[in-house]
Amino acid sequence: MYVEGRPVNSCEGSARKPPKGRARQVSRRRATDTPATGSQELRTPQTPRWLTQSPSDVAWSPWRDQIESGMETSRSNDREKNIVEHSRGRGSRAKQVARPPSSAWSVRISRKPRRNVRAASSLVGWIVLIAVTMILLWRSQQWRQERALVRTATRRYAYATLLCGDGRMLRAVAALVYSLRTRGNTSHPILVLTTPNLSTEASGHLEALGATVIRRTPLAYPFALNAARLRDNKPCRYAKLHLWSLTSYDKIVFLDGDTLVLSPIDDLFERFDAVAAAPDLYPETFNSGVMVIEPSEDIYASMLARYRETPSYNLGDQGFLNAFFGEQWRSNPKRFHLPLEYNTLLKMRDTILWPTLRKQVRVVHFTGETKPWNWHRTSYRDWDRNIDPLFYYEWIRVDRAARNLSLTEAHWMHCSSEALTLAKYNGSFRHRFPIRDRYSVILSTY
Repeated sequence: MYVEGRPVNSCEGSARKPPKGRARQVSRRRATDTPATGSQELRTPQTPRWLTQSPSDVAWSPWRDQIESGMETSRSNDREKNIVEHSRGRGSRAKQVARPPSSAWSVRISRKPRRNVRAASSLVGWIVLIAVTMILLWRSQQWRQERALVRTATRRYAYATLLCGDGRMLRAVAALVYSLRTRGNTSHPILVLTTPNLSTEASGHLEALGATVIRRTPLAYPFALNAARLRDNKPCRYAKLHLWSLTSYDKIVFLDGDTLVLSPIDDLFERFDAVAAAPDLYPETFNSGVMVIEPSEDIYASMLARYRETPSYNLGDQGFLNAFFGEQWRSNPKRFHLPLEYNTLLKMRDTILWPTLRKQVRVVHFTGETKPWNWHRTSYRDWDRNIDPLFYYEWIRVDRAARNLSLTEAHWMHCSSEALTLAKYNGSFRHRFPIRDRYSVILSTY
């Protein structure tokens, strides 16, 4: 086969690779030994003439434009590469280098705004998400407050305390009622559960302070009576069970007469269920000085049927209530255990909790025989160990404000508690006040 006057080998267009090693040398030797068949010899390929001449001397070719555009693109790419390398090496002078317009640069420039837009959109999304979360939290808090107000408006809540006649606890109960109105800032009714022998003047004074007096017959005391139990009013304390008969109220917060409210405690109605109380010094028992209860006719009837046969570890109402509600109170501390600041016992002064607890007190409970109204005349032998000047002074301030509202000083001077204390001091009880080599000094800085 001949093309353009030269013979073409039949294996010239084959895709096989040339042989290697000794086979390659043999093939070369055979090719030189074989005589050429034809008048023309094989020539080496040369560069086309139109690439070596000027564009005006070269005839037009259909591939000429593509070849020239490809060569121009490669030159521009090399030029851009040199510019980039130069700008990276010179640092701050990279901004002064002029960049020629090119498709590659246009692609690079167009990618940066996309990244910036994507980052900006993600930042805006996070800001919107945080704002929506804060709005939802704020609205949920408002909804909870609105629901609490609705429940408070629809449900009847009340505070209650116990007073056994015109005795020594009248001043204490009056101070407690006044502290609930002024320090506790409450608008709920305040009930004073008392015996029928309460005088009209004392009842009027309590009503002037904003309380509602409810008279109930005392319950029979289930244990033997003696002087010590009569002095502590243990028989009268069982009248506390009458609170469960006040079914016209949905929930009642009871406070002993020897407590004082120092800050608002209305949240007790919503946070805790009945019967909720604070732990006593013994962790397995609760103190009945502050309780959250729910009146019920069934519970009231069951208590009246069982309180005579139920043993009491302190021969009073607290022992019976622990026996009646103890298992329920210990079953769920979160629902039934009040924090200690709602019923801070002064007998905790000797515990490790006192330095921290005294800064968080909402209701202080003057436990023991030593009280703010009798500490200077008490016959308790360890009275000087049970005095806390800070809380005693708070009680004295509240007591002064409460007494100035309706009752005169003459009424307080003739109370049965004052007369009984003076009689004990001047009569046959002098031996209970031993002579000591110490004295007390009272300084008033008010």
